[in-house]
Amino acid sequence: MRARRYAYFFIIRAYGDPIFIPAIVENKTFSIAGSQLLVAENQIIVIAQDNKVNRGKFTVNNTFSLMDNNWKVRNQDRTKKGLLILTCERV
Repeated sequence: MRARRYAYFFIIRAYGDPIFIPAIVENKTFSIAGSQLLVAENQIIVIAQDNKVNRGKFTVNNTFSLMDNNWKVRNQDRTKKGLLILTCERV
């Protein structure tokens, strides 16, 4: 497994004051075998720390701004300890 560094710090502007959240943002994902799996063109995967603040801000159907686009959380995956993995769609 290779270490990743945080690719983006972005601002969530939902429900109260904006906050900075460090996250890895990918437009493709990889399986355990190493094969590349493409994500739909209008989707991204956001990987952030799993904590109370992030779980509250990244609820399903919540929207946020990143890379000059608005994104809607479609799925919240907490199957990996310590990570909040989000599938998001451009709106």
